[in-house]
Amino acid sequence: PCGKIHKGFQTDFFSNGQSSFFVVVDNRSAILMASRVAAQVCEPCGEVPFLEGWRNKLINLASIIQMPGFPVHFKRCGIANAFGGPLGITMCYELYWEFERLLKDRRLAGLAWNWVFYHELGHTLLYHLNYPGWDNEDLADEFGAFVALLVGERDGIIATSKHFAENTSIVAAVSKIFSDDRHSLSAQRARNLYHWLAQPHDIMSRWHHQFLRNTQTAYLRRITVGNTPGWVDAEEVNGELRRRGVFQ
Repeated sequence: PCGKIHKGFQTDFFSNGQSSFFVVVDNRSAILMASRVAAQVCEPCGEVPFLEGWRNKLINLASIIQMPGFPVHFKRCGIANAFGGPLGITMCYELYWEFERLLKDRRLAGLAWNWVFYHELGHTLLYHLNYPGWDNEDLADEFGAFVALLVGERDGIIATSKHFAENTSIVAAVSKIFSDDRHSLSAQRARNLYHWLAQPHDIMSRWHHQFLRNTQTAYLRRITVGNTPGWVDAEEVNGELRRRGVFQ
């Protein structure tokens, strides 16, 4: 395992897993002043197998949405969690490893991790684009589902939501990963997500209308040529293009 002492020193130590090891923090030199010391120990874990594809996903997303500048981190955190909001998005490797352990299926664990990412993206984009209710969990779920549909992630995430909705014992186990109610998963949230993805017309038309001014011009031009999706209001899109000084 690796030990990390905050505000002072960091080191990595990897064992063969066949013996017991102890982390000793020696603070005896602080004779005149007490110091608070925090040590973080991480178990050795495997890789997160699908990270390479995320760069392309984010590039694809930026080709559709006028992305404000915020950081996106994929990293070890010491806890199984994910965070999204004013400071950007952080996806912890430990969350994927916990999904993999509980679901016993690497593909399903990756899709569940994707679901959490789009939820955190919902919080973050809504905040940076000055939408009210950015910290509302149901709103972040719904907006995250809209973005997942927009970038073509429907099939994978609908499989995950269906699996969670039909297996309440797994949902109960997964919800215990998170230490706060903000991220607690439930069968109802999974059913909501499945409903939005299975019948996407309502959510897509509603959010596309709300989000029209935050989309890229090239994307708007593309969806008005050829097979326009049924949830697109072509007159509204053309009106937005004219507002930008672009004429079809």
